[in-house]
Amino acid sequence: MKLKFIFLFVCLLSASAICQAQSQQVGNLMKSDFEKFYALLKQKEFDKAVNYVSEDYLKAGLFSKEQMKNLLKSNFDNWETLPDLKVTFKDVNVLPPKKLIQNGDKTFGVLEAVMHIEMTITGNYDQEEIETTLSVIEAIGKGRHKVGNVVKKDGSTTLALTDKRLVAGIYNPTSKNVRFAMAEIGLSYTFQKFLPKEIVAEMKTQL
Repeated sequence: MKLKFIFLFVCLLSASAICQAQSQQVGNLMKSDFEKFYALLKQKEFDKAVNYVSEDYLKAGLFSKEQMKNLLKSNFDNWETLPDLKVTFKDVNVLPPKKLIQNGDKTFGVLEAVMHIEMTITGNYDQEEIETTLSVIEAIGKGRHKVGNVVKKDGSTTLALTDKRLVAGIYNPTSKNVRFAMAEIGLSYTFQKFLPKEIVAEMKTQL
């Protein structure tokens, strides 16, 4: 009887260790795949980047793939329409999910992606105009944006900016793929359609 108890205890420990290892593996896969997704966005390869967007998100938001591609482009490449503004997307720091939620046959988690951005504004602006611009940027970001160094040179001002974005990662064990849905203000109802309530609650500050 004592040996049987020890055997069961060892089996439980082994099962727990396997589950933890699998969870860590999925979390790391979410992190590395988001880095690939971001690299494509940074390189403006939107035809490839859109394949990383969750199809469940597209269905819930009634987006076609082409519409989502154009939306990604507007967020990462529409700056060229503003001749006085140059935006450069630099590195990203990604934190894997703190916890994973199993729902049906899929695994869900929330990543924190801190995107580093450099904005250069052409023109001679005084300090008051620069401070107004900074306050507008931070207000638009709804707590996501944080302004760092501001460098003024003759005829231009360069701002270092971070955008801390919450991202839902969705792992499908059949395809072994991870797909994503980046938080956007006003999309709480849409996210509730395809994500577990625990994931939506974790992202609510940016929805």
